Amino acid sequence: MLKKNKITVIEDNAQDFGGKYQNKISGTNGDIGVWSFENKKHLSGATEGGIISTNNKILAEKIRKFAGIGYKNMTAVGGRTSLNISTVQDPDYERFDTIGLNYRMPQIVAAVCFGQLENYKAIVDRRRKVAKLFRKSINKCDWLIEQKTNKKTIHTHYTFAVKYLGNEKFNISWKKFYNFYKSLGGDGFYGACVCPHKEPSLKKYFRTNNYKMKINTPVAERIQKQIMQFKTNYRNIKVAEEKTLILKKVIAIINNNFQLKKILFKNHTFKNLKLIDLNYKYLNDFYEYSSDIKFYKHLEYDVFKSKSVAKDYLSKLIYRSNEINSKWWFIFEKNDKKVIGTFGIINIDFSDNSCEIAYGVSSKYSGRGIATQVTSYILDVVFEKLKFNRIFAITHEKNIASIKMLKKCNFVKEKIIKSSFVKNNKISDNLLFSIVKNK
Repeated sequence: MLKKNKITVIEDNAQDFGGKYQNKISGTNGDIGVWSFENKKHLSGATEGGIISTNNKILAEKIRKFAGIGYKNMTAVGGRTSLNISTVQDPDYERFDTIGLNYRMPQIVAAVCFGQLENYKAIVDRRRKVAKLFRKSINKCDWLIEQKTNKKTIHTHYTFAVKYLGNEKFNISWKKFYNFYKSLGGDGFYGACVCPHKEPSLKKYFRTNNYKMKINTPVAERIQKQIMQFKTNYRNIKVAEEKTLILKKVIAIINNNFQLKKILFKNHTFKNLKLIDLNYKYLNDFYEYSSDIKFYKHLEYDVFKSKSVAKDYLSKLIYRSNEINSKWWFIFEKNDKKVIGTFGIINIDFSDNSCEIAYGVSSKYSGRGIATQVTSYILDVVFEKLKFNRIFAITHEKNIASIKMLKKCNFVKEKIIKSSFVKNNKISDNLLFSIVKNK
């Protein structure tokens, strides 16, 4: 069909070198094959340059002219790219018969890539080994799906590409996963390019040329937002192993977190209290106790001076509550039918099954054992249902009510955190309390 319609096939092998399909080297199935020497590619050169191959003499000449400013003396055969000076020193001499650009590969790039070419099998093999490590790290993970490889294909793994389904399953966005992976020591990974017709350059072209035909690619647009491409160009396999183990840890944390939040995201009712999800419905209640100066006596930040400030802070708290390692609730008093405080499980660490608790109760309800009831209930949830080993809390050295509550719930003072509390230019200490399961 292509020959019949005189369509030239250009194979873009920028992200492949030495790959095969049906036992034919990639780049040799079409009329033209191209490879890149950009610094993340298989032959990384010195960041620029590449290879173009063809066995078509006419195309070869056109390619060489286009890359050589359009000089008419260019031919399909390699050789001089400039003319004898005596030839061009003539006002009637016409130099160009093609519109072209000035693509000159620096000799240093050619030298580096020539050296790499001698060792390309080892370079490609190392990428395959790294891909194998990543494949092992996502084993049995049903929300990181490796790109399928045709059985007739030899994959050279420019990257290890997966389809990310964590947004659908856990409501963890692509970027949130990326940031979490990096925060634990992982390298960044690549997203897929936006579908071409969505890019500003083509949008502008369509607009200025009054292009009316609608381009509809819903499948490609959906998958493009799910693609994650983990780098494979590690020079050191041990470093690659470390990164893939970090990925495995991230997967375990998110899976555990999912199980945790299936429990924690429920509204919890006990006695005359209920733990409910943070929401703007109770903004007035939230502002009422968070604008009380007594509430902030042992907190580092100041009282909220307006409802808009309180709303901004509540927005941040809701965002944090949806993070991978924390969960916050409102404390709802059933008799008075109002929110009277907040309680959070934060800094969740699945590597040692520990977490921190944070809490605040309206001063109007102080002395009623509210924080004790909630903390006792949460201890049971965290230790018995979530199987955690340690829970800790940090409180100010003069917050007597908080200290009494923690001791009543069998927390033990671990240490004094020196000079960790600063308010109104005054420095004081915090105390670290903890409780360990079955101790």
